[in-house]
Amino acid sequence: MITKTGIAIVVFLLAGFGAVHAADAPVQLKPSTAIAPDIEAFPRLVAAPGDNAAVRINQALDRRDAVVKKAAKDCRKQSDRPAEADWSRSITVTMRGPAYISFTANDS
Repeated sequence: MITKTGIAIVVFLLAGFGAVHAADAPVQLKPSTAIAPDIEAFPRLVAAPGDNAAVRINQALDRRDAVVKKAAKDCRKQSDRPAEADWSRSITVTMRGPAYISFTANDS
């Protein structure tokens, strides 16, 4: 069995997230469909019209999910026993405020 372990912490500051709304409520998130069984995808920010910061952050999260999808596929492909190769990822929202969001991704 091939396993890969790593912890990544991603913190985004949402400057210009909407000054009026930033003081009112934490960043709103919507769940994403899992990349594969046992491989969670990052949740996405709910972007208000014209919220370019949230759009850019969601694009960055899309890229990070694509990297993990490819890495898991490569892991299985390079294994002597692909059916036994395993990859998992869990995502935790560690901080969520009106002008910031933080995730921890645990890949193994």
